[in-house]
Amino acid sequence: MSTVVVTVVAQAQQFPAGTETAGIKVSLAGFPEQTLTAAPYVAEFADVGPGEFAITAQAVDKEGNALGAAITGSVTIAAPVVEEAPAPEAEAAPVVEEAPAPAPEVTVDVPATLSVEVK
Repeated sequence: MSTVVVTVVAQAQQFPAGTETAGIKVSLAGFPEQTLTAAPYVAEFADVGPGEFAITAQAVDKEGNALGAAITGSVTIAAPVVEEAPAPEAEAAPVVEEAPAPAPEVTVDVPATLSVEVK
């Protein structure tokens, strides 16, 4: 399992007077949304298994209404490749230890306003 770290680079935008922002809501498909209230805007999603996941970042006001356009991206986490040891021959000693599975490969495809790190 991996941890996906999403960093949102915020840009100043103008909104009508009286608009009260609550922060930036970040979501990773299949995981609970996180509302980030102050810079740096960094969300961590733990225990992410293999697959492709959509990412959305959206500024929201205190009532949960969207402010400005949402920013979207995705992250793909490949399943670890498990190499099986060949079956031992009748005369050979059994394999006692297995090599650890390599870390998953990661392919990231996100807009310039989001950055994603997988740990």
